[in-house]
Amino acid sequence: MADRPDDPADAHGDPHQDLRGALHDVSNALTVLLGWIAEARAEGQTTEGLALALGVAEAQALLAKNMARRAIGDARAVDEEPPDGWVQLAHDVVQRVRLALSVEASRRGVRIEVGTHDVVMIEHAEDLAQVLTNLVLNALDHAPPGSAVRVSVRGGAGAEIDVVDEGPGVARDREKSIFGGDSSRDGGTGTGLPYSRDIARARGGDVTLVRGKGGAAFRVSWPSAPTPRPPPTSLHSLRQASVPRAHVLASTRVLVLDDDDAINDMLSTSLAARGADVVVIRARSELPEALAGPPFDVALVDLSPLAGDVEGGIRRMDGVVGKVVLITGSADKVPEGLLGPGGSSLDVIRKPFEVSEIIAIVAGSRAPGG
Repeated sequence: MADRPDDPADAHGDPHQDLRGALHDVSNALTVLLGWIAEARAEGQTTEGLALALGVAEAQALLAKNMARRAIGDARAVDEEPPDGWVQLAHDVVQRVRLALSVEASRRGVRIEVGTHDVVMIEHAEDLAQVLTNLVLNALDHAPPGSAVRVSVRGGAGAEIDVVDEGPGVARDREKSIFGGDSSRDGGTGTGLPYSRDIARARGGDVTLVRGKGGAAFRVSWPSAPTPRPPPTSLHSLRQASVPRAHVLASTRVLVLDDDDAINDMLSTSLAARGADVVVIRARSELPEALAGPPFDVALVDLSPLAGDVEGGIRRMDGVVGKVVLITGSADKVPEGLLGPGGSSLDVIRKPFEVSEIIAIVAGSRAPGG
């Protein structure tokens, strides 16, 4: 494949109509979708895990449908896809990509770690997600088992998002050719990187290779958004918060105690995307260390880790947690004493639940003395 021109807009017009690139990214979306369908079918899957898996699969199907329509010149919005101009936090987009690719990462034995150093608002969130999906999937392909792919967000004139793996890195003699269709991966087509760069440049950004210590490091530069605009009224259930929503939980500390990793992942991603400081623990034995720090506004607690002494576990949070929310499918197992007089600081949410229920309760909570 010949090197692509430096200015894709002149050669290709709208990069979304590059059929080769679009088919590549549709394939990415289908890979993610199939991984989550397998997750939904996993033996012992919980109700919440099944709902999450089907939700992500549905979102990926809509993305693939949208990319295919744009590739053939149909610019209409697809179902509940947000319009290109919808403003989001760069952090939200990164977290959405991390969640979508978490099954692929787990299958390869690689962690995806996210670090956010600055709050940056961006437009064209779906395009940024498409670019980041390419880069993170590439990083997962090259990262050795047991290692981490790190995605970090920094601000400046716009957003700078680095995707760094711990693989063999890019040889110096290939630094330019990788953006011209050169791939060293078995079965690789060399399409993802140049297509991602084309999309970024069409939006006023760029994708570049940066030098670091070991591994490969790619930087996505994305312009910051102008004055925020409100989101549409109908949103897909997995879409992260818009700018007005994103600050609703700022400076709120949340403790999550649950032994279900799917629920922990869903809650921590949704709460952190809205500005909350989230601490996740899986067992009662981890409570003392978690409660030794600053107080929490709210604790979201599943009954299972407290089995045998639910009341004792809840009482241990007195004075450190402003509100305790029991998230359970067995409300009849909640000790009556906790729901009697003086129990106004405790709520019960039944499984399955909507994340919006959790957000509403957390948003109304404040730490003791806060």
